[in-house]
Amino acid sequence: IRDTAVLTLRAGDATTVEIEISQWPGSAELSLSPNVSTLEFPAEISNESNTFTVISNESRWLAKVMTADSVWCKVSMNTAAKTFVVKPITNTSTLARSATVRVTGVTANAITIAVTQKARTSHSTDDYEYEKGTDWD
Repeated sequence: IRDTAVLTLRAGDATTVEIEISQWPGSAELSLSPNVSTLEFPAEISNESNTFTVISNESRWLAKVMTADSVWCKVSMNTAAKTFVVKPITNTSTLARSATVRVTGVTANAITIAVTQKARTSHSTDDYEYEKGTDWD
């Protein structure tokens, strides 16, 4: 029971009637803005990150990376602002990588976000020449 109150009815000399009123809690709600289930990042990261706002009627929530070997995927929470940020570090490997971020409340259904990061390609950090010595990255 979330809230209980007593309503007292009086009318002249009539018998006083008391009615107890209780409000049951609504169902737990947990959602994110933006509402996405997947994130994809490039291999080279400068200032790329995604910020999410948590929308919930629950008293507590938690966002964390669930994949054990995903130290490359960072999640930082700001519970006062009801936000969290997902930010990967640069992928120096030639293999793509993935992680799962899970957002949970007290009783609401959890939300998962699949995070992937592209592999470093052979030309992503090398300079190439074209047209008489002009360089490009």
